[in-house]
Amino acid sequence: FLVRSLNRIRAFFAFDTTTGAFPRRFYGASTVVSLGLIGLDALFYSAVLVGCVLFVFSYVKRKTGPDHVQLLWLVVLLYSAPYWFSFAHPTYHFPIVPLLGIFAAEFAGRCLGNRRDKAIGAIAGSTRRRYGLVIVLFLCVFIQVEWVLLNFGRI
Repeated sequence: FLVRSLNRIRAFFAFDTTTGAFPRRFYGASTVVSLGLIGLDALFYSAVLVGCVLFVFSYVKRKTGPDHVQLLWLVVLLYSAPYWFSFAHPTYHFPIVPLLGIFAAEFAGRCLGNRRDKAIGAIAGSTRRRYGLVIVLFLCVFIQVEWVLLNFGRI
């Protein structure tokens, strides 16, 4: 049960292949077009995922008032958890991608704006956060590469 659940979590966080498979299956698009669409989707999703991870590791909780970031994370986790135990395909992560995109956009906004030191400062100031960030980014890249290798035989 544990191994299957971990495999489902990995599949849940892989990039989606349905976007590129749909035009091929239903409209007869070429393999090149289909793979191109999958590649674009993978790049976009990977950018959102990495931006979200960077935001999470650079986030510092406010001392006063409600913490909307924790509330949004709770929504993401509550939505995702049932899929981690029942289904295994990246299609099911579709509703959380915009929520992850909010985090990625906030991090990008900090980096592009005049709050660059706030975006990077929390990560740079803590050895534990840096190691955690490296491990999580490695896992994100590993999941995407594994997904490509797993699906390579289906082309």
